[in-house]
Formats: sequence, C-alpha cells, structure tokens
Amino acid sequence: MTTENIEYTPIHFADNVEVINPKGGFGVLVMRSKLDYIIKLLGDLDVDLSPSSSKIAFIANLSKNGIPALLRNLLYNPQVRDLIICGSDPDNVKDDLISFFDGGIEFSESLGQPVARIKGTGRVIDGLVTPDLFEITPKIREAGNLRTDISREMFLQCLDCRRRRNKKTIERVTVPLPAVSMTHCPSEVRNCNIVAESPLEAWKELVFRLVRFGHPVTLKKGDRQELQNVKVVVTDTKKDTEDDFDECGFCADSVRIYCEEMFEKELPEDEPYSYGNRLGRYFGFDALTKVIKRLRESKQDRYCFVSLWDTQCDLDAKVSPCLTSLFFRVYDDKLTATALYRTHNALDAWINNVYALLTLRDYVAEKTGIEPGPVTVMSCSISVDPAKYNIAKRVAASKAYVRKTDPNGRIEVEKEGDTIVAKHIAPDGTLLGEYRAADIDAIRREVVRTCAISDIDAAISLGVRLAELR
Repeated sequence: MTTENIEYTPIHFADNVEVINPKGGFGVLVMRSKLDYIIKLLGDLDVDLSPSSSKIAFIANLSKNGIPALLRNLLYNPQVRDLIICGSDPDNVKDDLISFFDGGIEFSESLGQPVARIKGTGRVIDGLVTPDLFEITPKIREAGNLRTDISREMFLQCLDCRRRRNKKTIERVTVPLPAVSMTHCPSEVRNCNIVAESPLEAWKELVFRLVRFGHPVTLKKGDRQELQNVKVVVTDTKKDTEDDFDECGFCADSVRIYCEEMFEKELPEDEPYSYGNRLGRYFGFDALTKVIKRLRESKQDRYCFVSLWDTQCDLDAKVSPCLTSLFFRVYDDKLTATALYRTHNALDAWINNVYALLTLRDYVAEKTGIEPGPVTVMSCSISVDPAKYNIAKRVAASKAYVRKTDPNGRIEVEKEGDTIVAKHIAPDGTLLGEYRAADIDAIRREVVRTCAISDIDAAISLGVRLAELR
C-alpha cells in the first residue's frame, strides 16, 4: 500500500501513545514532559490537532529504555517520516535515537554478556532492529523543551518542514520484541533486605532478587515482575566510577543532573510534580532548611521526617510522586537518611533516586557539620517491566560469588576433649561469647536462637566445620 493509505497504529505501548490523526506524517516525542500539558500547549499555539486534518500522527513520551518499542512502531507505520523531539530530556535520549539512525548498532560486552549498543553511545538495545530495515529513514528535528518562546517557534517551524509524500508502495514491517519468559523461585516476597557498599553494587543485587524471586503481576499499564517492601541499605563505603556507570548502562552526567534537580524549587509547567518543588515550595516552606535547623539544635532529634505526599491531591492524580517521605537521623554519630517510595521502577529510576538521596544527605551533613552515614531506601512496590526483561536478565546473570563479612560476626569451632566449643567473634575480632556442648545439634540450636550469624555463606561454612567434628 502507499504511505497515503496507511493509518497510524501503535503495536507497542498503545496506552502511552496519543493518536492525533492516523493519516498524519509527523510523530511528536515529548520525552519526559507531561503529555497532557504538551497537547494543551500545542493547542494554545494554534497547532492543528484535528483527527482529520492534523499533520501529527501521534504524540508520545520516550524514556531511555523505550527506543526498541518506538523503532518497531515506526517500522510498522512507515508513513511517519518526520519526528519532532521536544520537552524535558535529562537522559539525552534524543542523542541516542539520532545516533541509531546515523551510525546503527555495534556489538560489544556489558556485565560479562554480549550486547548490542547504539554506536557511539552506551545505550544497549536488543539489536533486532537496524537502520537498514527502514526503507525511508525518519527525519529527526529538535525543538527544545518548549518552555520558551524561541523553542515554541522552533516547533512550529519543524512542523512546516514536512517532507513530501510519494505514492510509492511501501509495506509495514513487523519485528517482534524478544520473547520474555518470567519465572520465580519461592521466597517471602515482603522480606527482601540488601546491604551493599555502593549504589550500583546494590542495584545489581536488587535486580537479581527481582528476576529470581519477584512475582508476576498484571497492572493497568501492563505486566510486571514485582517484590514488596524491599529494603536496601547503601553504606556508601565504596564509590562507583564512571566505568561502573558505563558498564551498567547508566550515564553519570544524567544522574548528576537528576540530583541537581532536587534543589530546584520551581515546578516546570510540563511536569506533574518535582521533588525539588515538593521539598522546597509546594507546602509553603523549605523542608530541608527546617531539618538543618533542628539537627543543629539537637543531634538527638527524631522529628526530621519530611512528607512529600499530598493525600488530598495525590490520591486522585493521574501521576503522583513515587518518593513519599524522607527521614534524617543521627545514628552512631553519623547522619543517616531513609527514603520511602510508594512504587519503584527498578531499571530506570532506582539508581537516580538513590544518588539523589545521597546528595540530600550530603547537603544536610555539610550544613550541620555531621559526618555522613549510610542511606536506606524502602520500596513498597518495586518491579521490572517485561518489555525490558533482557536488560534485567543480563544484570542478574552477571552476579558472581563474593565472600562478605557477616555483620553479626563469625563462629570458630574447636574441640576440647568430648566438648565442642563454638566461639562467637565480632567482625573486629572481639570475643562475644562461647557455646559449649557435647552435642553438635545443641551448638546449632544455640547459634540459631541467638542470631549469632546472618549470612548464608557463613552458615554453610559453619555447617561444614560442625560436620567435620561429628
């Protein structure tokens, strides 16, 4: 069929795509900006949004892991030959999309696994869609964030630059997304606790736990693999490097930009909420300033609990904050910070959120003169999107055996005549106590009763040693 006869039909994430005129030739990608706001703004600019006459086929958001689905939608709708990129794009997704059509993909390695990357970038995709599959390469134009008159004028100019359609016969192309098979092992899904030295180390273990133990659930927006009430402690005793970010598919600069936004009090018109606004202005005061004042007055303060959730508004809103509260507390002479998240996107959002929490902790620590300590992230609901399951499985498969020090201590066992002596030794070498018995089972029961060890590896090692003495 000719391009004039094809109607735009999204085959992936249709619920997240606003179809304007199915016979239009333009696609508008608003990146992270609020879709409703952009549509209203375009109407105010007298852009034709009529279902029968608009040049625009669709308007949609585009996240950093949404490129594979977008490319497939474009292949299936070859009449869309012009793309306008606008709105807030802190992850520079537009550069990845442009690089895909300019340079294609290349094969490399990430986390010990072979992957396909968009050439010249760190963006990993499935590699099944390549530029040569596009009989007509979409023309990409940038219009900026649409927050200024100049940017809005650029958008109107982009919309006037539509390429002429020809009547050449062109077919839809269908490339299925990689098949996904979710399985899970038995566990108590509400009792997942992780302690790690750095955010990326914690993230890799978190994704592993989700892939291995998360339950499949069906939400209004699609299927997910989910865990509940996950608690992650980042001791921050090890720093992630630029290479670590690259290996895990994250952009360190994008993370830094996200962290800086935590201090921006003004709410951009194209965003439904912002944490900087909730912390600094939404409730009529600057919460961090109050926290700092209280901790300066008393390091024993336990009132430094900050709510970012507005029940009256957020309970009925289309889009509401995921971060609902913060708690700052001096513990063991160090400033700790705890964040509670209503829901969490494990692959796209978690790393940004943890680094933002570390940034807030450091800010409060600097203003109060208190040494920074660990941070804790609690997720009421955290999940992985099956559409990005190839990424999750690659992260999970990269997990290697690492022997760690049990924070509860270790058990050293020896025999004195017919008596078995088990010494409970703290990580710093202090003798905490002894268990003496002629019966190995009595030793085992006492170790379990007193929670003398907490690590699976330590427990197995103790079991091997006790078996040798049996």
